[in-house]
Amino acid sequence: MQADTESRSGIEDLLPTPPPMEPAHLVFQPSSIRYAGWWRRVGATCIDLMIIGVGLTFLSIVVGGGSGSPGFVAAVLLLMMAGICAYFVTLNTKGAATIGKRVLGIRVRLEDGGDLGYGVATLRFLASPLSWMWLLGVLWPLWDDKKQSFHDKIALTVVVKT
Repeated sequence: MQADTESRSGIEDLLPTPPPMEPAHLVFQPSSIRYAGWWRRVGATCIDLMIIGVGLTFLSIVVGGGSGSPGFVAAVLLLMMAGICAYFVTLNTKGAATIGKRVLGIRVRLEDGGDLGYGVATLRFLASPLSWMWLLGVLWPLWDDKKQSFHDKIALTVVVKT
């Protein structure tokens, strides 16, 4: 029995030591980040808006035969807004990119390099109207060091090239 424990400890001594684990903020070096440019971001947004437009057009055709009551119209508008929110939040969480971003080779990350959770993706989506207000937030990436829009600054996210 004693020989068995000695042979096990000898094998463990032969195994290589695993590399030390480093936190994400040390692995994701800010100097190695390639931020997505303004035109690429605009192109991705245009692709996403075309996809959403097709979906909303299809939805309006399907429910167009319904009643014109204010309650029905409000329900359809809420359904449309929920669909748009689900598109951006789900795709930016799962895979870190909407279809438009994937096509143009960019994705959304946390400033420290981590993946977005549903909370951060929702905050980023809900803050996006601030970027569109007076178009200042949409133009902000043109001169910002991290090329962030207002909604990126609020959610502590960056858009990077893949």
